[in-house]
Parts: sequence; structure tokens; C-alpha cells
Amino acid sequence: MDMQARLSGNLRAALASAVEARVQAIDAAVQKAGLDCEAQAKQNAPVDTGFLKNSIHYERTGTARCTVEVGAHYGLFVELGHLTRDHMSRVPARPFLFPAYTTTARALREALERIMK
Repeated sequence: MDMQARLSGNLRAALASAVEARVQAIDAAVQKAGLDCEAQAKQNAPVDTGFLKNSIHYERTGTARCTVEVGAHYGLFVELGHLTRDHMSRVPARPFLFPAYTTTARALREALERIMK
């Protein structure tokens, strides 16, 4: 079954405005989640020299898109733990990024559910 509808100028404009408002609300929620993730990861990061903490950065990468990255080359080893050089002992994991992601992803999901109602 093929359906077609023509929208008058006013209705088309109102619909476009409603869609744009929702896109802006979604974008704002995603960007807030990214900034919150960055802040929580920095708060969770273990501090020796502060390099790891200071290497955590949020970046807006587009509409409703962002990244939170760790610039310190050893960030993954801190997050997941690792064996020592002599492989005789294990340095325990000290997660800082994944817990921040988990918390902010949950908050983002709740925000998106509110927006879509």
C-alpha cells in the first residue's frame, strides 16, 4: 500500500521545528554525558604525577557525537592492570574510564528516554 501526504507550509515548518528542537536536545544530552564522563574519569584516575589525569579529554565530534580519550600511553595498563617487566607479579587494575562511561551512559539513556517521550 502506497501512501502519500502533502503538508502545508505551516505544518511542514512546525514539524521541521519540532524535529530540530528534539535533535538539539539530544545533542545537548550527548555533549553533557561526554563532559560528565571526562570529569568523572579525571576524578577516578589515580594520581602520581598527574599526567594520566591531565591527558583525559572530551571532544565534540559532531551532532550528538563526542569522544573521551586518554592520551597517556600507559592509560590502558592502569585501566586493565598488567604484568611487571619481569613477569613475576601483576599490577592490579585501577579502572577510571570504564566506571565513568558506565555511569554517564546510564544517565544519558535516561535523558534520551525523557526527550523521546
